[in-house]
Amino acid sequence: MVQVPLPPSAPASADDPDPARAALACGPAVFATESKKEGSVETRLEAEAVRFFYAITATRIDPSSAAFNSRLFGTLGRMERPPLASAKTAEIAAACDRRFPVARRTTPAVLPVDPRERNMTCSSALVFIDGALERIAAKNIPESLEWVSRERTRFAARIFYERSTNAALEGDGYDKAVNRRIQASQNIANYYRIAIACRTAA
Repeated sequence: MVQVPLPPSAPASADDPDPARAALACGPAVFATESKKEGSVETRLEAEAVRFFYAITATRIDPSSAAFNSRLFGTLGRMERPPLASAKTAEIAAACDRRFPVARRTTPAVLPVDPRERNMTCSSALVFIDGALERIAAKNIPESLEWVSRERTRFAARIFYERSTNAALEGDGYDKAVNRRIQASQNIANYYRIAIACRTAA
């Protein structure tokens, strides 16, 4: 069942009782905080992954809906906007860390035990991180991140095999299954931390 979409604006508060509204408020503040960090391509990748985490949480729609991806990436775009009260960005971000501790958690991500769910989770995360890496680093990808493309290819091969041998993943069945894994990822870690864990996954 498709839930009621968010209104055009939401309170800039991590304490909003509605998790989706709180995430919509948190995304820009936490992304701004992450983006201010001096640093490496890895730091910028994690900032993108954290923003995507909040977009997933703020997207109140059934993942089986055909509108899931457009709503998700539309929400992600809204999170590029600066917070309403930029002077309070760090304060808002700290409150968001308390409300959504998984978003910026740095401990190793625990991947799904089920091989198919793990493959879909890893493939989805690696597609996102590889795309973000291309935008951030263009043709100057550091050696320390060359594994991203290799792992994306490794998991893509697994997904190709699964789609060719499982009738349930034909047509839009695969898209719906992936969307469910995207939504479930908010209980694991942000996509950068998930991608790192996938690097050593069997």
